[in-house]
Amino acid sequence: MENPTEQLSVSRNTNYERSLMTIEKSNVGKPAEIFDFKSTDPVAERVILGKLIIKLKEVLAKKEPEPIASSCIFVKVKSCLERVDIKDIVHIQAMADYVIIHTNLKKYTVLCTMKRIESRLSPRYFTRVHKSYIVRIDCISEIENETLTVAKHIIPIGLSYKKQLKERLNII
Repeated sequence: MENPTEQLSVSRNTNYERSLMTIEKSNVGKPAEIFDFKSTDPVAERVILGKLIIKLKEVLAKKEPEPIASSCIFVKVKSCLERVDIKDIVHIQAMADYVIIHTNLKKYTVLCTMKRIESRLSPRYFTRVHKSYIVRIDCISEIENETLTVAKHIIPIGLSYKKQLKERLNII
């Protein structure tokens, strides 16, 4: 199961007259869905149970729809949230437990990990070039040896990210 908070339990109560099987699927914080199925015929019970198991596997294999990529993020500045358009972000720099989001006009220091911020940005427009840097691909103006230039900032290129960067660029 993909969702660690999802629980699936199957209980079976049998007596002389019939068999009652209850399958309960629940997420923490959400009401449970209960499927009851009664049978007096053991062969029919196996067939129905087989179909039910196949259907459960299909339901559990389905992933939650991914959130629609947003055109902005909100960053906390003092006591309020300020909107930052994704198209305005030039590059992002890691500084210990913080990231510095560099835009065309301003810098924002945010308590966040690089991994978390990278997951919020579209890989179509952004790429990781160093353990401490994410850049907007269309803002790269020059690449020389082990560095690149983005909006007059010189950024190092990590050895483990160099191949990935070259694959993302239109090199002639």
